[in-house]
Order: sequence, then structure tokens, then C-alpha cells
Amino acid sequence: MESGIDAPVSGLRLVCDEPFRIFFPLGIACGLIGVSHWMFYQVGWTEQYSCFYHGLVQIQGFQTCFVVGFLMTALPKFLETSGARPYELFLNFGLVLSSLIGLMIGNWTVAELSFVALILHTVLFAARRFRRRKDMPPDEFVFIPFGLLCALAGGTMLLGRAAVETGRRLVEQGMMLFLIMAVGGFLAPRLLGWPRAPEGQARRTRMILYLLTGGLLLLSFAVESVASGPAGRLLRAGVMSLYFFGALRVHRLPRRKMWHVRLLYLSLYLVLSGLWLSGLFPDYEVVALHVTFVGGFSLLTLCIGARVVVSHCGFESLWERNIAAVVILGVCFLAALGLRVGADLYPDAYFLLLALAAGFWVAGAAVWGGYFAPKMRGVGTSES
Repeated sequence: MESGIDAPVSGLRLVCDEPFRIFFPLGIACGLIGVSHWMFYQVGWTEQYSCFYHGLVQIQGFQTCFVVGFLMTALPKFLETSGARPYELFLNFGLVLSSLIGLMIGNWTVAELSFVALILHTVLFAARRFRRRKDMPPDEFVFIPFGLLCALAGGTMLLGRAAVETGRRLVEQGMMLFLIMAVGGFLAPRLLGWPRAPEGQARRTRMILYLLTGGLLLLSFAVESVASGPAGRLLRAGVMSLYFFGALRVHRLPRRKMWHVRLLYLSLYLVLSGLWLSGLFPDYEVVALHVTFVGGFSLLTLCIGARVVVSHCGFESLWERNIAAVVILGVCFLAALGLRVGADLYPDAYFLLLALAAGFWVAGAAVWGGYFAPKMRGVGTSES
């Protein structure tokens, strides 16, 4: 039995080894705050609304918490180096909170300065461990530096009030698309039950293609900003489609029949659908991108997040049967997506439909958090 002195130390060590245990719940809290904005406005609890605030809280809060939690957990394990030190853990946690508070009080300088500092420190965290590595990360992780570069460049643009729209696109789309290519590119084939490519098969050629793909995706943001918005968005959709169908081969159906696996598979197509729709129908760019944000980014993040929790916390067999919380999450998020699309199609009920969409999103995220957050408190020896 652990003493009262040893238990907190062991708990801190566990969280340092697996930082997702505090960042995933914080991410859910950020998501609830960012989406509830529309509910509060509809019922009159707030007098103003801000799409800018909502979008940045969702990306710099909700999504970034899952990104940072995953990277701080996975990179040391793949590189076979030490886990996070307490100061690294608490610094990143504090920077997320600082960015969130800055957004909530309307202080964009504090918000973006904290976000840029968070990304810089995460880069330093990764670089320290890469120098001391005993093994190499998966090839797909070559996209991680691209994603962090988008976050850093976009956050800096927002901080300096220069090229704000470009900065917003780099943060809200660029960071997540590259992270999906990295993390989703590695995990999705394994979770969907697709056969793995032989190790070492044409590795040099694959890495060159990955780097070219990353360069083209970056180019799409430049084209969108300085030449043609639709052309840039179509280039982005084309690059992501080539990667999804060429490298991941998403045209194959998942071999696993559980509903959370099917939702993961669906989320990949919704990422692509929103990108194509935003390029093909420029007048509906915002609502089209919500197909990518709500059905793609959010659903994909929490499906992979569920996998991380069950595999690290002693609930592995849950992945082999339907997880009710993830099924409820999927139903709620798809309902939220339908209502969000409907808001643009029925402008007379715009804010009501936004509030209803927000309600379904909040319900799904709350169920996910209520089910998985308790499982993150310890190693886990029982299953339910």
C-alpha cells in the first residue's frame, strides 16, 4: 500500500509519463466553453457573439489540448526517451489556460502570445527528446513539424495583427490537417484493421513523397491568400485526397465492425468533404468548413482520443466491442453538423439552429468526457 507521501509522487510521475491524462479533460472543458458561446447568446446570457472567439477556442483550446497531450505522451515512447518533466507539463498546461482566459476576456495579445509560447515550448520538448532518441518515430510523423510550423506562423500573424485571415487559416486548418496526416496516417490503418505495408518498403521514396505533399499543402495557403481563394482551397482538398486515397487508401472499408471504428472511418471522409465543398462553393465556405471541423476534426480527435485512453489506462478490450459513449458522441456530433449546415440554409432561424447544434455538440462531448475522464485517473485494472 502506498503511503500518503508516496501517492502524490506516483500520481505526478504517471501524469508526466502520460500527459494526455490532464490535457484531454482540459480539452473537453475548452470545447464546452467554446461551443456553449452560441447557446449563451441565444438565451440572452451574453449580448454579443464572436465567430473569431468561437473558432480560436475550439482550435487553440479543444484541439490543441488533444494535440499537445498526444505528442507529449507519444513522442517519448516512440523515441524511447524520458517522459515530460514536471515543469514542462505544468508550463504547457498553464499556457493553454492563459490562452483560453485571454480569449474569454477578449485580450487577443495574451491569447496569441500564450498560444505561440505553447507551440514553441512543445517544439523544444520534441527537439530535446529527438536529440536523445534511441529509436526513430513513424515515417508519418514527418508531418508534425509542418503542423507546428503552421500553428507558430499563424499564431504569430494573429499576434501581430498582420495577415489575420491567413494566420487564422494556418491555425484553424493547417495545424490540424498536418497533425491528421501524421497521427491519423499512422493510427488509422491500424485501428481500421487494414494490412500494414512491409517495414522499410521504399522508405526513401515514401519520405520524399511525404515531404512533397507537405510542401504542396503549405503552398495551398499561399495560393489562397495571394492568388485565388477557391483555387487554394481546391489545391488543399486535392492534396489531402491524394494522401488519404494514395497513402492511407481510405477507399477500403474498415475490417473492424464496431461503431466507433465506423465513426472514425466516416470522419476521414468528412474532413475531405468539407475541404472540397469549400473550394467548389465559395459562397458557402464557412458552412462547408464546418463539415471538416465538426464532422471531421472533432469526431476524429475524440475517436482517436478514446483509443489512447483505453490502450493506456487498462481498458484495452473496450476497443473490441461497441463503446456506447463513442456511439452517442457520433450521433450527437452528426446531429450538430446537420443543424449547423441547416443554419445557413434557413437564415430566419440561424441563431436558433446554431444554439441547437451547439447543444448537441456539448451533449456528445460531455458524454465522452463523463465516460473517459474517470478512466484517466489511474492505470486501470477493471473494465466496464
